[in-house]
Amino acid sequence: MFRYSSLIVRFKSEAKKALCPLGDKYGCDAEADAAALMLLAKALGLKVTGTSFHVGSGCSEVEAYDRAIEKAENIFKVGEMIGHKMELLDVGGGFPGIDDEMFEEVGTAID
Repeated sequence: MFRYSSLIVRFKSEAKKALCPLGDKYGCDAEADAAALMLLAKALGLKVTGTSFHVGSGCSEVEAYDRAIEKAENIFKVGEMIGHKMELLDVGGGFPGIDDEMFEEVGTAID
């Protein structure tokens, strides 16, 4: 039915300094659940092509992006080992758009 669809694993990421934290609201636990979800997808013949997170709106903590990207990297490695072609990383939103210095720091962390 969905053989042409591809899936993204959304995982929880936490930010200590966000106007609207989303850490416990959306996604799976990166360490405890992501591998099992990707194994299930493989068993069902579904393609997982990447992962996503959102640290929270108005995040002013560069380290939150560092932590989330590290989790995403681990999910990519596990996904590849399972046999998924991992090629997409969605870093969500929440960027500090009105603070040029902070925006540049976040951009550097993501790059």
